[in-house]
Amino acid sequence: MQSSTTARAERNSRPAAGRIGPAPEQPLPPGVELPGWQKQMAALMFLRDSKAFVGQQVQRVGPMFTVRALGSPTVVVTGHENIEWLLTAGMECVTWRDGWPPNVPELMGNVLFLQDGETHRMKRRLLLSAFTRKAMEGYLPRIEAYTVRHLEQWSGERSFEWEPRICRLTFEVASDLMLGTEPGDGDHLAQAFADLTAGFSALPLKIPGTTYHRGFKGRRVLLEHLDKAVRRRMQNLTDDALSRLIQGRDYDGNSLSFEELKDQSLFLLLAGHDTTASLMTSLVYRLGNHPEVFEKARREQLDLDISGPLTMEQLKKMKYLDQVLKETERMHPPVPIGFRGATQEFELGG
Repeated sequence: MQSSTTARAERNSRPAAGRIGPAPEQPLPPGVELPGWQKQMAALMFLRDSKAFVGQQVQRVGPMFTVRALGSPTVVVTGHENIEWLLTAGMECVTWRDGWPPNVPELMGNVLFLQDGETHRMKRRLLLSAFTRKAMEGYLPRIEAYTVRHLEQWSGERSFEWEPRICRLTFEVASDLMLGTEPGDGDHLAQAFADLTAGFSALPLKIPGTTYHRGFKGRRVLLEHLDKAVRRRMQNLTDDALSRLIQGRDYDGNSLSFEELKDQSLFLLLAGHDTTASLMTSLVYRLGNHPEVFEKARREQLDLDISGPLTMEQLKKMKYLDQVLKETERMHPPVPIGFRGATQEFELGG
């Protein structure tokens, strides 16, 4: 299901996009028929560049279509009204875990975006304890210090590729806060993380030398590091996100187990590093193509005349920059596709 823009304000006045319950008279949406040898290639394209694949098929077939390339019939849904219904009224019709291609749960473990129902809600509350306003205020000086150091390095170069540089910056920040990294850990863990995420869209062959096999090796390296990091933090709590997760409790006093701390920290590393790097790279690209927007955003910074360490109050004053970031995210969703498994019949968009 492709990600969408925020629903319009008048959503309460329009008819519902879907209806729960059997609809035997209705078939699946139009199918994208592929020869046998192309199905595996289509699956890889679907996972590696979902936006391009979905865009092509929407032009050919329409806003909803069925593709039989991921082991079972997969209905691709686009359009913000359809997606809004699936994420609200239609939530009881779908499950998170059963929708994802098997590579993802095998490589990520039992993490938040693979959990459902009350378990998902409870774990989400525990994870959010690491991202309260007070927590974010504590992280801000470290984020700023990493950013300034990288900007100083970039300023001495005439040209470079943005994406790998931004990825390195966001990984250092996220691994500091989520993994409790020590000096010298960065390169080793960055490679392990790259191997892990490459396995998401690889052929699922656990043969030494394959991308999928390297993905499992990367997961093992990261979990071994997290095992040591969690034990260190339990003995000596700090103000990083990992320490806050260790201390987190829900309304009933429940906390994350030792194994859950490792798995969920790995998920937060993925969520905090990969998506931020994607958004920042898209931001640079868009500002480069719209100098008038860049100049207006720059003027806002100059008018604020910020001196000294950055604060949350100062960030709240950057209203135009906030709009630019949201528009960039709308045009270039860092997570362009999400998966769900259908648990019952329902009608969507007719």
